[in-house]
Amino acid sequence: MNVKLLLDENLSPKVAEILRNDDGLDAVHIRDSGLLEATDPEVLERAYTEDRVLATKNVDDFVKLARARELHPVIILVEDGDLVRDEQLRVPRASRLTAAASISRARVVASSTQTVPNYAPTHGSTTP
Repeated sequence: MNVKLLLDENLSPKVAEILRNDDGLDAVHIRDSGLLEATDPEVLERAYTEDRVLATKNVDDFVKLARARELHPVIILVEDGDLVRDEQLRVPRASRLTAAASISRARVVASSTQTVPNYAPTHGSTTP
């Protein structure tokens, strides 16, 4: 299964570029999708509409948004907001297999594969 990624504005646009060029993934950044000024609900809807996994550091807001929707895309929650670009790359790379295995419009996936109803901080853990 080919996982398509949408990286939120709080992650580096270079990460999407590297994932596309080096890993061959269908990864786009908010900036390149015309969503730079979009609200969080608009970003979530775009990910859902395009069947993309959303990667974001905006954990609290997207957890609330996902809980409020009956259906939503898979979300990779990056809790460590101080990750440099190389560290940001490790999260979607480690999570993409987990996400591919659990693609479901009814789940939010943290980097450690915990779901929102049982959500517990992972602090950037990328171990599936």
